[in-house]
Amino acid sequence: MRNGKTRSAVASLFLSIIVLSSAAKADDAKFELKKGSIGRISVNDPISTTQKAYSQNQIKKSTIELEGETDDTLEIRLEPKSKQPDLVVRKNGIIVHSPKFKTASGLGVGSTVADIRKIYKVNSFVIDEGCNCIVIDELKMSFSLKDSEAVEKARGDLKKVPVSTPVVSIWVH
Repeated sequence: MRNGKTRSAVASLFLSIIVLSSAAKADDAKFELKKGSIGRISVNDPISTTQKAYSQNQIKKSTIELEGETDDTLEIRLEPKSKQPDLVVRKNGIIVHSPKFKTASGLGVGSTVADIRKIYKVNSFVIDEGCNCIVIDELKMSFSLKDSEAVEKARGDLKKVPVSTPVVSIWVH
């Protein structure tokens, strides 16, 4: 009799581990940055798809103006009372501000120039719309670096940027 209870307890424990492991993997997938997508949404998704992926209290519609053109956006806050949005969904890409979102190799907001260089071939370092960005074509992502005097002095030469410079946002395009 005791053997039966032990087997039952072991089976229950094993099942619990499998369920928790599956839940953890599903949770990780919500925050994964991949080529053309972020968790549950893709760059070319219609707004209705993005709105279904998050609850209404997490989404705020807004309009931004860049280079004289207006763009309707969705600001997504995982915690509705957050000051800065975690994601900004635009018609031609998604901007990531939250360190919760990461690539499969662990890169995200808060990673450094050194982290990026260790993992990916840097295709270019550009200054665009006031952004100092490392472009990784393989990922279709641009990693925006924290503004500093050293970054400004680099004038597009990544070799002159301190390797400790952090990423402050990521543009998934």
